[in-house]
Amino acid sequence: MALLGPLGDERAWLAQALVERLLEPLEARVIDDGASSGAVELVARREALAAVPGEIASFCRELDLRLVQLQRREAGAWEAVLAWSDDVGRPRFLAAAVYADWYRDGVMLLSEAELRETSADIAFIQRLLKCVSRGELDDEDGQAISALWHEAPRQAMEQVARFWRRPPDIRIVAQAARQGIWSHVRANLPRLRRVMRRSTPYLLKSVVGRLQRLYLNARAPSRAVIAFIGADFQRREAVREAVMRELAPAFPAGGRAVAFGFEDEHWGIHLRILLDDAALLGRRAEARPDVILVDAALPPEAAVAAAGQAILQWLESRVERRHPDLLVGRNPPAARMLQFLCRHRVPILARAVQTLLHCDLEAPLRSPVLMPHPYGIVVERGAQIGHRVTIGQHASVERAPDGEDAPIIEDNVRIGAGARIVGAIRVGRYATVAPNAVVTRDVPSHCTVVGENRILGERQAPVVLERRIQPRSVVNS
Repeated sequence: MALLGPLGDERAWLAQALVERLLEPLEARVIDDGASSGAVELVARREALAAVPGEIASFCRELDLRLVQLQRREAGAWEAVLAWSDDVGRPRFLAAAVYADWYRDGVMLLSEAELRETSADIAFIQRLLKCVSRGELDDEDGQAISALWHEAPRQAMEQVARFWRRPPDIRIVAQAARQGIWSHVRANLPRLRRVMRRSTPYLLKSVVGRLQRLYLNARAPSRAVIAFIGADFQRREAVREAVMRELAPAFPAGGRAVAFGFEDEHWGIHLRILLDDAALLGRRAEARPDVILVDAALPPEAAVAAAGQAILQWLESRVERRHPDLLVGRNPPAARMLQFLCRHRVPILARAVQTLLHCDLEAPLRSPVLMPHPYGIVVERGAQIGHRVTIGQHASVERAPDGEDAPIIEDNVRIGAGARIVGAIRVGRYATVAPNAVVTRDVPSHCTVVGENRILGERQAPVVLERRIQPRSVVNS
């Protein structure tokens, strides 16, 4: 199976690297290598599925990728979406799905044993069922399904009869696959989908699967409702359309975007993008983790880029809140309680726990922070804490004594015990602030600070993608 796309395509290289990373530990087989579709699809053994989130999270950490979706929408399956920026700052995405038994809409259609076979009839029926279940069958899918049909027509016909038992339905699908003309099938997709869902013989298992699907989607929904709020109707509509078009791959289950004026009432919103003056609304945006401010003075392209990056950061934070042990680290119970109460602004309990632990967390924590010993930690109002940050005991992130500006701590920073970071400074990605260090000036990425503003030489930065992922010409599934 060819795995490498056009030379220079980062997505093809990432797809190859992810496949190679997951094949051995999961004892997996490749269904789709993602080189052309942008979606890696693997079938693994049931007992290996528990290791999927950890492997994907580790892969993202090593290559400095954003993990913006990680969930189970169907029983026995994990779905993920990885994001990064290209050379000009545009977001790019790679989807991945790892499963054992193959479910659609809560119904098990193909078992693990069938999927691990390499026969053409199984590949034919899976691709056909996938198109029918999503209600779309384009020319490319039609050509691929017809080609698989002609490899094993008798076995493919048996698979068709397995899911559509009425002779007229069998005739519609078989003629389309034989002739490569799919217009009649497209016209009957809704009915074919209903019949397909009722065809499984495992009635009790299907009911259980549907209940599991409802529970998983209620517990960790992949959909999100994002509100773009601003006084200028044309501007907010233009930003909304451009952002959601650019970020569509980040919402595999679909995302909804709405637009409001400041005077309108709105409910059921997960994230709010405020398009207005930064000085006027800065305090309001800072006080709410679900509110992002985009300065109205920015040019349209810059506003779209800023809003898109903010949404990706929010999605990454949501994944980290759902899987904190995998992506951030295992916090002790006191740290988990402290961050939960502060994030949800529980007034009395939050203050009581902070007093008990001698902590003061005034800045909003948009994602979990690793606090191995959550005692004496101070994060003052206005500070910005990135993803996967570690803060030791008695460390302080403070505003300057004579100013309102607070530090910005970027992703993957380690702050040692007793360290003090003061003023309007930025601590770069993967930097380390040693225990008892005092920092009052910017720290470049991949550096270590000891003593008082003594910055040691740069650490070796992660190898660039083109060198880290060595392309192969062919991988056999």
